[in-house]
Amino acid sequence: MVSFIRWFLLIGAVLSLLQATLLFGVTQRMIEPWYRLNERAGGQIPRYLRDRRFQRGWLLFMSIVFGTFYWLSGTAAGSAWLQNSAR
Repeated sequence: MVSFIRWFLLIGAVLSLLQATLLFGVTQRMIEPWYRLNERAGGQIPRYLRDRRFQRGWLLFMSIVFGTFYWLSGTAAGSAWLQNSAR
């Protein structure tokens, strides 16, 4: 189970980093229609969520979070914590 969680965290870190850098344009083309659809349905989207700097920063932050948890799960204490929490 710990191995599966570590793989999930590693893939999450790499994908978040790729989305924030190389695939940012693709990510934007996928997100912007959802914003328009939400606004047509009457939803209010805060201005900061539309800001591309915030979106890129969030993806970079998530890559750091996933990477940190990946590293932590590789330590003896982190592995023991994951094993105890899976029970």
